[in-house]
Amino acid sequence: MSPNTSRFEKLLEAVPDALVGMDQQGVIRFVNRQSELLFGYDRDQLVGQPITTLVPETLWQIYTQHRHDYFQDPRTRSSALEVELSGRHHNGGQFPIHVSMSHIDTGDVLLVITGAGDVTTRAAAVRNAGLVEALVEYADDAIIGVTLEGTITSWNPGAERLYGYSSQEIIGRSLAILLPEDRGDELAGVAEEVRAGRTVAHLEATRVRKDGTLVPVSITVAPIRAEDGTVVGGSSVHRDVTAQRQGLQADQSLAAIIEGSDDAIIGRTLDGTITSWNPAAATMFGYTREEIIGRPADLLIPQERGREARKVAAQVSAGQLVQHLETTRVRKDGTVFPVSITLSPIRDTDGTVVGASVIYRDTTEQVQAALAVEHARDTLQATMDSLLDPHVLLEAVRDPGGQIVDFVFADANPAACAYNRIPYQDLVGSRLLDLQPGIVGHGLLDQYRQVVQSGEPLVLDDFAYAQELLGGRERRYDVRAVRVGERLSYTWRDVTERHAVAAWLAESQEHFRLLAEHASDVVMALSADRRYQWVSGSIADVLGWPAPALLGRVIDEFIHPEDLAVFQDAVAGSGPGRTAHTEFRFRRQDGSYRRVLCHMRLKVDQDGAPAGVFGGLVDIHARKEVEAQEMARLATLERFQRLAVGRELKMIELQREIERLTSLVHGADADPQ
Repeated sequence: MSPNTSRFEKLLEAVPDALVGMDQQGVIRFVNRQSELLFGYDRDQLVGQPITTLVPETLWQIYTQHRHDYFQDPRTRSSALEVELSGRHHNGGQFPIHVSMSHIDTGDVLLVITGAGDVTTRAAAVRNAGLVEALVEYADDAIIGVTLEGTITSWNPGAERLYGYSSQEIIGRSLAILLPEDRGDELAGVAEEVRAGRTVAHLEATRVRKDGTLVPVSITVAPIRAEDGTVVGGSSVHRDVTAQRQGLQADQSLAAIIEGSDDAIIGRTLDGTITSWNPAAATMFGYTREEIIGRPADLLIPQERGREARKVAAQVSAGQLVQHLETTRVRKDGTVFPVSITLSPIRDTDGTVVGASVIYRDTTEQVQAALAVEHARDTLQATMDSLLDPHVLLEAVRDPGGQIVDFVFADANPAACAYNRIPYQDLVGSRLLDLQPGIVGHGLLDQYRQVVQSGEPLVLDDFAYAQELLGGRERRYDVRAVRVGERLSYTWRDVTERHAVAAWLAESQEHFRLLAEHASDVVMALSADRRYQWVSGSIADVLGWPAPALLGRVIDEFIHPEDLAVFQDAVAGSGPGRTAHTEFRFRRQDGSYRRVLCHMRLKVDQDGAPAGVFGGLVDIHARKEVEAQEMARLATLERFQRLAVGRELKMIELQREIERLTSLVHGADADPQ
């Protein structure tokens, strides 16, 4: 400090505040005793040192930028109007200080630094300041200090990471540099609130990084007050909410999927308490969300399915995924219905299983459709049997003691009348023992009586007995008898000729037996070089080729090139007494291909050498197309179920992340900065 100020030194020593004089280059020229006590330095250690020894470079940067204004308007200025400062103690700690700068007529600047009043309080202030500075320094959020006019006065590393500016680049510049062009009016409204002493919390806004990219942020601005309570600036906390907004969008999308799903999607704890319930669940089970949340999932499980449910719960608790469990569940009104269930474990952030997500699909329509198909198949088969096979209804005749003593023909189809060579009006009403007396009749009576009494059906394959109505000639039959109430449904097929042919074929060559077995399909005989030697006429109906057109031609030319190797391997795998089976595509006469199932058996000559192949072809094209369509449908259903499970798990993870972020935001709100 210049000699002209020496006469004031004794007076300055008596001032209770720390006084530091510096020249316009920022070099310390004078300190009083309070400065030594406040900062822990001796006077000789400070004089001649830069002012940044005691205060951050921020003060010097702002002073340098506004030096001209200071000397044009030489009035005392409080640092609280310009910047938030921390004093640097000799022991390395930092503590909050209030700085006023006054212009001295010598051309120097006098800094009036107000700190703690005594050593004990000052030490505590140093510790607290160090803690606060550490929190600001290492915070993930951007923490920015500004004047009421919008000048940036402090900039932590979090702000540098968020916006890309270093503190040297940004301090002293207007906060408007961070605003998009269309958001310029935001600062005025926030500044008005801060001037009024009110905190602006969780302002959702968009800001601009140094590289020009936009970033969504949540901003909380709190007023900074001077010692007299006057608002002199603002402390602004900026939080990057990019991931949070993306999470919210994904959460909203997934929530919409769950809410709009046709499947019931339910969340539950490991002990079975229901925690979530989508609209489809309310429709499916009849309980509203308010009725069911917090209640046990056992309400939905039929009593007889309890063991199954406990087993599945144990699997989920062990972290296993249970897919497509076909079972039943019970509605609020007590009705039981079939469902397909997929259960997925829900894990917390540590990976521990804490619950389960359950997807229910009502399979009532599928089950009914399957039953309808099965019923239609049975009905068709029964209809065909009733038309083609001799079929009668026998009604039991009982004595006074209730013993069945005979059966009366209650009804019969035309085939039964023709077979027995008896007109319908003569057959219906007749007694079994009248039409079939003797040992055979009594033997059948005993068997039919057993069916009525036990309910077990009677099945007799290749049953031989003499048919008295046909002159006592022995015939062979396949017999089926089933109880229908007090009546007996009785069907028999005459297999006498088939039995005779089978006996004859057993004594004939092997290929005749195969021809008889496959007569309803395409039967063929191939030479050793796989040329057609013989083929049944049914090939014209099945594959469109007239039999004579194939004779002498190699079967390979009719097989799809991609399937030829499979066919040749099957031929090589066939042998005497062993039938090989394979599937391939066979070319029709119109050039299209049909998928067929081929049964082949090797033919050998008298010396046991391969002499060709006997085989049969069955058209399975339509069946394969139906199977492919069903497989595609099932694959699609499984893919959507996995998607729903995956999205629900992601939603839960996002919800937990949102809760974590929310707690951090609340923590930031409580931060003294």
